[in-house]
Amino acid sequence: MNLATLARHALSRGRTPADTYALLARRTRKPLPSARAVCLALTIPLAETTRRLTDCYHALLADPRPNSETDTGELLEALGVFDVPKSLTDTELTIVDHLLTAVDAHGSLRPGHHHGLQRWITTGNLTTAYLSLTTTRPLPRTGNPTTYWTTLTTAGELLTTTPNPDPRTTYALTHCRTPSRQAPEVDPADFQRAHPVAGVRQCPTYSGATGRPGHADGFGLPARTRRRPGSPARGNRAVRDTGMPVRSGCRPSASTRTRRSSP
Repeated sequence: MNLATLARHALSRGRTPADTYALLARRTRKPLPSARAVCLALTIPLAETTRRLTDCYHALLADPRPNSETDTGELLEALGVFDVPKSLTDTELTIVDHLLTAVDAHGSLRPGHHHGLQRWITTGNLTTAYLSLTTTRPLPRTGNPTTYWTTLTTAGELLTTTPNPDPRTTYALTHCRTPSRQAPEVDPADFQRAHPVAGVRQCPTYSGATGRPGHADGFGLPARTRRRPGSPARGNRAVRDTGMPVRSGCRPSASTRTRRSSP
């Protein structure tokens, strides 16, 4: 009996793909053929199976640790290696195109979210993919908020025309159409400048080029304090008691100290 037949038998008995892989790998001591057998038993096309296993071969299957078959199977399942592709209709393919356009317009989607979207689209769970994007705001500096919300609105309208649409889609569609939802996010640096951290004083500092007083950095952090008379200067931005910038390793002359200290 070949491995694919064993895998189909195990799956028919209620075993998960991860458990089936662990069973075959533990019996044969051949991780790659075992993973391939599970994929083929799940009716995943051979070309797609080869692509998925090639992506994770060196990390999980090339040199597995002893007694790690269960952990490896769970990792393969979590990575989507055993996800069965769904055949999509023309409407669903159009929805996927809009979702991918929204991903590009977001600006910087988190890797974990991006991986989840790939799995949902592969398995045809387009509603979950859509709802996850409607709760994520695009980045105005690196993305295109207008394109993001427009494409999600179109995708939501198409989802409501599919058989048995999820009631949550209607609410999410309203969310995408609301102009206030499309307002750009406040940049953290701008927020901190407008709302300094409590208890942190915006101390003045001095510019080494002009000697004119200025602000501390814009993130609410205090500027360097003045050093005590007679203590060595520390760093290029150290400011001594005369109010003049002092370069690291330089000391003011005695005449300067005398002139500045005299009334």
